[in-house]
Amino acid sequence: MPLTPGVAGSRSVFAPDGDSQHPLSPGPDEIADAGVMDLMGLADRIVRWGGLSAERALLARWRELREKAIEQADISDDPDFQEQVALAELNITGLDPDLRVSAELESNETGIRLLQASGRPDRALGVEYWLAMTITHDQDRADELLARIRATGSPGRVLSALNHTPLDADSPEACRQRREELLALGVTPGSEPRERNALGHLLLQAGSAPDLVHSTWGEVESYFPDPDEFPSIRQHLGMSRISTLWNADERDEAMAVCDRLIEYHSRMGTIGFLANALGQRALMSETCGDAPEAEHYYQRALAAAQASGRRAVVTNVRWDLADLLMRQGRTVEAIEIVEQALADLEIPDDPYVSWSPDQMLYQRANLLHMGARLCQTLGESDRAVSLARRGAADAQQLDAPGAAAFLLGIVGDELRDADAVESLRAYTQAVEQARAAGDEMELLRLQRRRMWAAADADGLDAGLAVHAEAAEAGQTLRDRVLADTEFAERTNIDTEMTMLDVAIDRVRLLATHRAYDQALSELGDAPEQILAHGNEEFAASTLDLRARIRLAVNDERGAFTDIAAGMELADRMQDARLRGEFAALGANWLDREGRSDEAERFWAANNGQQE
Repeated sequence: MPLTPGVAGSRSVFAPDGDSQHPLSPGPDEIADAGVMDLMGLADRIVRWGGLSAERALLARWRELREKAIEQADISDDPDFQEQVALAELNITGLDPDLRVSAELESNETGIRLLQASGRPDRALGVEYWLAMTITHDQDRADELLARIRATGSPGRVLSALNHTPLDADSPEACRQRREELLALGVTPGSEPRERNALGHLLLQAGSAPDLVHSTWGEVESYFPDPDEFPSIRQHLGMSRISTLWNADERDEAMAVCDRLIEYHSRMGTIGFLANALGQRALMSETCGDAPEAEHYYQRALAAAQASGRRAVVTNVRWDLADLLMRQGRTVEAIEIVEQALADLEIPDDPYVSWSPDQMLYQRANLLHMGARLCQTLGESDRAVSLARRGAADAQQLDAPGAAAFLLGIVGDELRDADAVESLRAYTQAVEQARAAGDEMELLRLQRRRMWAAADADGLDAGLAVHAEAAEAGQTLRDRVLADTEFAERTNIDTEMTMLDVAIDRVRLLATHRAYDQALSELGDAPEQILAHGNEEFAASTLDLRARIRLAVNDERGAFTDIAAGMELADRMQDARLRGEFAALGANWLDREGRSDEAERFWAANNGQQE
């Protein structure tokens, strides 16, 4: 089916159909005619040879058979039938991308009950272990169950349990122990397909260290003589190779591996993996600076993600695409993508299994953050405030005070002209969040902006009081830079210029409130100090400030000395626009004083001239 994204200038992208081209993947007629005892065999073939279409057909067939099958299993004395119904309930029900947590728990309870009734309770241990690890978080119970699973000696059950057992991949000893346990299970290339599949993933997880990864690839591939089988293994191997090559600066080869992975998943009809591979390829193109190619792959990834039905993947790709468009200045197109993503992010009371509320909340906070910034750029102040407030609330719920501080800062920025009191309130909340985050740089930025809102809302004294807090924040930041070498190198803050910039904030505030003499006294020779420090742009802005204050107190000689110095500095910077601004400042003042002839001569003599 065609997908027509709301992005101007892009081609329509056709979603892949999800049909596997492998001859051993089950076809629709075979699945439609299957009985309960056939379903797990079909499921194994789909896992092994792909096909989203086959996966969906299998889920639909199980839904047709499920209710009656469970009723029969509950009264049956056939342990094989009970076991197959239980396995279908535990494995096929989970194929639904929109499966809710409550339905999954009910399904697990049903599966455990039927396995116990079949006289094969050892099979239920794995499900009970998963529940203890991921739902009830009962570590003592989980440890007991894992010991019992290991005692069964069943490679498949042990592998299934280890798949839900955390591994510290940064610990060589933990990885060594995991590898020894895996290899001791006796799985061979001729073992059951599900065992080989589980083993392959766990070996790749335990062998991801740089000194092991190359040998691990060959080791894992030895268990899979058919190069087409198990798309999930091919994805894990492919992504491991891509990451390793990319980090070794072998970018062309990394992209070639990704291209082969894309072709493979297209052929196997494994659309979820295809979406991930396309997204990875887009990111590589983006990193290499090829924005058109990146957009092409993101559009394909979005089409595949939508075809897969995986909501989280769709939202992730939309975020990546919107971010790419935003950084190209294509603001309207980017906000369209953000709006589409937000429309899909209403968090249900009964959450999806594949998309936890925390993950949804995190992604929504990111999208609201991006949307607020985009609306700021578009001048849509009310919308920016609405999105930023929602994003701040989500960030606080996620215990992410740094993100909340930034978003509340946007609220303060957008409300300042229209409602100084509300702007001050938002900045004050933002400051509290920045303090909670321990973010000295953001705290200083917020206090400097809060100063203006306080002055607008409550007058000069209130603004000066907040400025004192800003100066204190600046001093705290300066102290950290001097004490923390790593922080100083990472942030590259010029503490002397930062503190001088904060001091000049106070001068600007005084001048804005017509306290010109005090402003001029406090400004002193700051422009010359700054120029001596080598910051020409900053020096120009302070020369402009001092010239304006001097004009305000009718110090014509001093003001025009500063204007001349500003024009000379603009010439040195080869900035004709800046020179024109200084010339306009002098000419406009002369004109307002009724000296229009002098104004014209001054403008004619100085506008655009490069000495």
